[in-house]
Amino acid sequence: MQDEWNLGHARRIGYLDAIAELGYFRKVNGASESVLRGLTCTEQYLKKVRKTVSKVMRLQWTSELDIDALEAKGHWATLEELLKVVGRYLTRYESMLKSCKDNPGSISPFDLSFATKFLAVYLFIKVKGSRPMTYTDMYILMI
Repeated sequence: MQDEWNLGHARRIGYLDAIAELGYFRKVNGASESVLRGLTCTEQYLKKVRKTVSKVMRLQWTSELDIDALEAKGHWATLEELLKVVGRYLTRYESMLKSCKDNPGSISPFDLSFATKFLAVYLFIKVKGSRPMTYTDMYILMI
């Protein structure tokens, strides 16, 4: 599936799940005893293949999202660098907040969406990224 069809991990798992659902559908809608035995065997193979694909996917993510690998590629940002990026949008957020206080009915849905995302990212970085006992690496990657 990966080589011939160029399917990624998630698509392969989805494809396997679709085949499993087809087998379940076949069971529910009636099948002969020999077909049921074959479907049971197929289900077991699908479960094993799905577990294997999931393991391969996790191993690949672990190696590709490793801090050392990201630093070597130049894709790793420090907490200070992230806060500098957030700081660029601070003036926009403050001006939007001021106009909202002056005229509450004038805020657009776009501005409200921006403000919500800004606050979520800022608090996420400040709270999760500054705690020494959290999975800082994983949280910063998620952003």
